[in-house]
Amino acid sequence: MPSRVVLEGRERAVEVMMRNGGSTPASFRVSLKEMDMLPNGKLQGRVKKEGEITAADLVRFSPRQVDLAPGESQIVRFQLRKPADLPEGEYRSHALFQGIPPANPAEPITEDVERRLSFNITQVMGISIPLIVRHGETKATITLKDLRYWQPDVPGTVPVISLFLERTGNRSVVGDLRASVDSGGQLAKGTLLFELKSTGVYTNLERREVHLPMYFAKDGKLKGTRVKITFNATDMKMAPDVAYIDLAP
Repeated sequence: MPSRVVLEGRERAVEVMMRNGGSTPASFRVSLKEMDMLPNGKLQGRVKKEGEITAADLVRFSPRQVDLAPGESQIVRFQLRKPADLPEGEYRSHALFQGIPPANPAEPITEDVERRLSFNITQVMGISIPLIVRHGETKATITLKDLRYWQPDVPGTVPVISLFLERTGNRSVVGDLRASVDSGGQLAKGTLLFELKSTGVYTNLERREVHLPMYFAKDGKLKGTRVKITFNATDMKMAPDVAYIDLAP
């Protein structure tokens, strides 16, 4: 907590609180890594480009390992150090909090133990959060494009409204995407059909595709409905972008 770290303006430090909600002690290693957003919204690790500046070059953090008893909390502090000649723009990395599996005690070797090689596979869990530094003037816009209503070819699924979030500018944008009834159909105007909170488009992307499932369509209540799609930015001041789609009667 929080799930995003943003350093901009005069802010020079941010604290992230880690808490062990389990019933056993847990240890975590903290590191920074580079990740890009794919057009479907998923994140993928990448190799840093030669000469590239990312948030990992501008931010120092401590501690690098956290050991927590059950119910215990610990603060990880991220501190910004910007060079004087840093170009304007947004710089991003991801902070990775990766669990350290406990070491198993070695089994004693006895004479009657069968000579064989054995090993165990331990799943290592981790979570990454965006680490964003903004310097100077940054701006962006989001436009909703290419709306379509279709039925996925997967048994048991409901129809979806698919669309693209087109981003312009030199910064990422995060906001809430809502689909609601505008007119027609069997539902009252303003009825919320689906909502995607904290939907982001990072600076490595100009266009991200999203899918909004229409669960009310199962009962035929959306036939002839005009659906209003709204994107409201939550991390910057920007006028909401609105688009409409008419569903077949």
